[in-house]
Amino acid sequence: MNVFRPALIRPLPIPLPPFPGECESSYWSRLALANRVPLARLRAPSRWLESRLTSVDVLCILSGQTRQHLVRTLPDLQTDDRPADPPAIPDNHVLRWACRRCVVARTGATLPAQIWAPIHDNVCIRHRLWVGQHVHAPEEQLDLSRTPAVVRAQQKYWRLRRHHGTALIDLCEELTAGLWAGLAHRH
Repeated sequence: MNVFRPALIRPLPIPLPPFPGECESSYWSRLALANRVPLARLRAPSRWLESRLTSVDVLCILSGQTRQHLVRTLPDLQTDDRPADPPAIPDNHVLRWACRRCVVARTGATLPAQIWAPIHDNVCIRHRLWVGQHVHAPEEQLDLSRTPAVVRAQQKYWRLRRHHGTALIDLCEELTAGLWAGLAHRH
C-alpha cells in the first residue's frame, strides 16, 4: 500500500530568479550551484519519503517563485495541462548559452544559464557579444565592440524579419544557403 507522506521540502536560503527562456534543467543546476547543494538532493530530498508534488511544485517551493512566473519564464514547463503534450518550444529555437552579461544583470548571479533562443539570434545587441553558433561555454562569447558591422547586421536581420515575415526570410535563407553551398562545391 502506497501511503502519501509529505516530502521535506523548504525554500532554499539563496533565492535565484529564472532567466527568461531558460531550460528547466539549467534552472535546477543553477539553484543547486547557488545554494551549494547536490542536484540529486534537490530533485529527491528524501530517499524514503514519497511526495506527489510535481517538479514545478518543488521548484516553486525551493526557489520561492510563483507557479505562474516559472511557467511563463521556463518554456519547458509550458504545456496545455496534458501530460502527453510536448513543451511549447518553437521549432526554430535551439538550446544555447544566454549572454553572460544579461544573466548577471537580470538574476544578479554569475551562474551561466542555458536558454531556448531563436536559431538566428546570434548577437546580444545590448552587450555586443556573439552568443550564437560555435559558442560552447559562456566564456567563449566574443566581444563585438570592435566590429559594429556584425551587431548592425543582426539588427537589420530582425528588422527584415519583422517587415517581410518569417516565411519569406526563411525561404531567402534557404535559397542563399544552397547558392553558397554550390559555390563552395565548385571552389
